[in-house]
Amino acid sequence: MKWPLSIRVWFSLRRAVKLLSPVGRMAVQAFVKSQQKSGGYGGPGGGVEPYYTQFGVLLEQALKGCWIPRVRPLVVSFGKEEKDGGVYPLFFRFLNQELRLNRPSKEKQVHELQAFRAEKGGYAQTLQRPEPTTNATCAALAMLWQVGAADEESLQWLSSLQDETGGFRANPEAPIPDLLSTGVAAFTLHLCGKKPKVEVADFVESHWLENGGFAPTLLDEYSDVEYVFYGLLALGSR
Repeated sequence: MKWPLSIRVWFSLRRAVKLLSPVGRMAVQAFVKSQQKSGGYGGPGGGVEPYYTQFGVLLEQALKGCWIPRVRPLVVSFGKEEKDGGVYPLFFRFLNQELRLNRPSKEKQVHELQAFRAEKGGYAQTLQRPEPTTNATCAALAMLWQVGAADEESLQWLSSLQDETGGFRANPEAPIPDLLSTGVAAFTLHLCGKKPKVEVADFVESHWLENGGFAPTLLDEYSDVEYVFYGLLALGSR
């Protein structure tokens, strides 16, 4: 039996928490707590948002070392917000099916994903935007791996987006790597039994801010719970 993807994400977050020093863990905990609002977590806008609350709850459970029942309804509700056709709605539908212990049909999932497959590897977010991206490719590869399928060419395409710093770019044209792309790429490669060409730990640490958060890129000086999530996801996917 394969663990659901959401549980595998939790495993990676827990590994990252255990790798942190006591001082580092306290800094991350303090930052995550500072982002709590009444009823959830906020982002740059200041108010409670479902999008940031899902990351805050996942971090909360990883830092405490326990599974919080609130995760399932968050995944379901956030998935409903993805109204545009594309890989992301497929991914959230897949997560929802897993959380209901309803194994998705392998043939149906593979067939639906092929519409977004780029000719030389990678997956596009939508048919209206046919260029492959790291995020869409990682979502597709994770689903394929979970149902026992594989796409080695797209795994190679994903690996090609890592540079000498250890970071991954969002797409081949992106000027610099970012923490979001690095987190999802590291998780996906680890899930599929692959190793990145360059260890990602130094790249992640270079984005760790004094306030305990993680910056999106080296050009940014702010953080939120989303980027703490991606920083820990990258660290724990080794």
